[in-house]
Amino acid sequence: MLNIIFPKKDLNSNKLWKYLDKKMKYKFQSHDEICYKCKKNSKNFQTHNFCRWLYWLEQIVTCFYYTKEIKKYLLNFKYYHRKDLIEEVWSMMNLYFKIYFSNICKENVLITYVPMHWIRKYFIKWYNQWELLANYIWERNNIKVQKICKKIKWTKPQAKIKNREDRFKNLRDSFSLLYIPKHIEAIIIVDDILTTWSTLEEISKLIKIKYPNIKIYWLVLARK
Repeated sequence: MLNIIFPKKDLNSNKLWKYLDKKMKYKFQSHDEICYKCKKNSKNFQTHNFCRWLYWLEQIVTCFYYTKEIKKYLLNFKYYHRKDLIEEVWSMMNLYFKIYFSNICKENVLITYVPMHWIRKYFIKWYNQWELLANYIWERNNIKVQKICKKIKWTKPQAKIKNREDRFKNLRDSFSLLYIPKHIEAIIIVDDILTTWSTLEEISKLIKIKYPNIKIYWLVLARK
């Protein structure tokens, strides 16, 4: 039914937008379907064969372009604790989740999120916004949520680091992998902004080294 109502090929056309609230049509710009590596067109955001490497990801679904509206929502949600403002963003990400991940086998899939260092979570932020999003998607799609890694090293916020190489160095060896059940075949990770891939590749590397047969998917709010 979802493929009939929201056909993937029409994701960026008026056929999708007619189902949305009028205000939301002007707040967000749906992202084109591209390969995350080369940024060239790719059906359903699949990673091209020639863009894959040792720790490659199968698919990174990017909901929106990074606009002023997206930035405003994130700043209020991440730094001013305005959880009420993010509800419509969550509902939009959940819509993309249903479109692109409707055919997955729920019994063999985990939803997870990018962890925070415990000091940042419990003494600075008080919550991990993407852990909340993972649980929001779980409640509406009945797919298990599990924390699969933890942040073991205090790092500078990635948003404050402009140089791409410095971003990778900042996150290097900062995560530790936790237990993943043997029956799991795929992991879907939710995140906010895709900029240099440093976070996603660091976490994906951890997973692929120990579990090379697990497929890794990402659902991100926006891409800069």
